[in-house]
Amino acid sequence: MNSRKTFILDTSVLLYDKSAIHSFPNGDVVLPLVVLDELDRFKEKPGILGESARYVNRYLDTLRDIGNLHEGVKIENNQTIRVERDRSDKIPNDLNEHGGDNRVIGVAMYLKETSDNSHTVTVITKDINFRVKCDALLIESEDYYKDRIVTDRDELYSGYKSIDVSSPDLINKFYSDGKISVDELDVPLFKNEFIIVKHQKQSLLGIEKDGFVCELECYLHEMVPIHPRNKEQKFSFDILFDDNIKLITLVGKAGTGKTLLAASAALEQAFSKDGKYKKVVISRPVQAVGKDIGYLPGDIYDKMAPWIAPIRDNLRYLFGDDKDTLDMYVEAER
Repeated sequence: MNSRKTFILDTSVLLYDKSAIHSFPNGDVVLPLVVLDELDRFKEKPGILGESARYVNRYLDTLRDIGNLHEGVKIENNQTIRVERDRSDKIPNDLNEHGGDNRVIGVAMYLKETSDNSHTVTVITKDINFRVKCDALLIESEDYYKDRIVTDRDELYSGYKSIDVSSPDLINKFYSDGKISVDELDVPLFKNEFIIVKHQKQSLLGIEKDGFVCELECYLHEMVPIHPRNKEQKFSFDILFDDNIKLITLVGKAGTGKTLLAASAALEQAFSKDGKYKKVVISRPVQAVGKDIGYLPGDIYDKMAPWIAPIRDNLRYLFGDDKDTLDMYVEAER
């Protein structure tokens, strides 16, 4: 049975994200000829629209050296890309045959007719009205989701797994040896992923390191007296002090200590007697709800004050509510 899927890309998708042309592994991407015409009209435009149009045109030109675009060219992710000629004869009579969206519909109708029942044909478009028209004509259509930000917290990668075991043997071995093999857990772990193993009232907290589940590091704090109060904060401290992990993201509700933990780890590693860094840089995106920052009175420092206030509050707390010492470090640009 042919289980491959065919995706017809609308111009709006390619202009929105130029990498969309590569983003359907194990699928067949079809570009109707009208889409190429529309891209050509955008190639001289300034900004991201023109850049996207030029990129797609150049990429298709390189594919001509590999194979025939009409027959389809296979690329690295087991995806094929092909250009389909106009199928205006397949456009329903009540639609204008000269409309760009309608000509894409004609291609979709043709591919549906010529494909077997196991081969799905889906139009991918950012145009809401286009998706509504497709639905009315029984053509499968979807928005382009590749860059969609996950808003459901349950769908986000948590950074750790939790499992129950039927025997305390693994937990006892972990505490006696300081580590256990990931293979002994029979649970796949990502690199640097944390794990909680529980048996009745016994438990362990560990992190994956080179095929083993190892104990969390216990760091002594000279600069700031901050200690984790739950497992998530313990995990956070462990990776915040790990030089081998270059990028860390902490996700959680307001008030769970994300900024406080990150700032305390930074101060500890910069200003303690064994400090590894010379400077701490803390940034925050400026997202105005009302008037933009330019409307605020004063110089740049006055304008930025409302945005950096939460950061200053955390730093002031870490300095023992010593405002003078904090101001001294800030003024010294440390």
